Amino acid sequence: MKRTDNEIMRLRILDAVIECKIHAEGAYVSLSQISCKAGISERTLNRYFPDKEIMIYGAAVRYLKRKYDEFSEQYRACDKKELNGLECLMLLVKLQMDNYMNSITDALIFVRAYTTTLNTAVYRKLPVAGYDASAREIVLECIRNGVKDGSIKHDAVPMDAYLLISSNFNGLVQRLIYTYSVEYSAEEHRKELFNVFGKYIQMLRVFLSA
Repeated sequence: MKRTDNEIMRLRILDAVIECKIHAEGAYVSLSQISCKAGISERTLNRYFPDKEIMIYGAAVRYLKRKYDEFSEQYRACDKKELNGLECLMLLVKLQMDNYMNSITDALIFVRAYTTTLNTAVYRKLPVAGYDASAREIVLECIRNGVKDGSIKHDAVPMDAYLLISSNFNGLVQRLIYTYSVEYSAEEHRKELFNVFGKYIQMLRVFLSA
């Protein structure tokens, strides 16, 4: 479906916010910075997004959706012919983990975007954003296939299992926030992430294995 000019402009502004706010290390970003990055006036910016907090929330959701879509595309491109359902699920998790292990910057950006969406949704009472929809469908598919091929316990309810996996992943994100709040070297950050991610994957295997 072809996007309207208004939709194109809104996405252009949200992409500018991602560059100025989500990718930036500073906590504050001005409207003038955003409008300059988007190549528009502040007046035009305010017309499309009169509420700055909602604008930043929208940018964070857009960023997270983009990342989950990227993970999903990477997974779909992998050769999975010899893998059972549980192994396919572990592959998806590993793709996400490898991204953070290989790029501390990406991990930090993810944490900023995630906490922005969480905090704004809670305090502004916004509906849950489906930014992880593409990855969620893969997880549910893996669990259903795993139950069929016997690699995942037969009484696993796909949606319940997904919610548990998702909530634990959110807990992992909280651990990332703590990790980056203390002064570690880059190598110490990497070792800490490797340790946490390893425990997370082990927990998933134990919980889901038949």
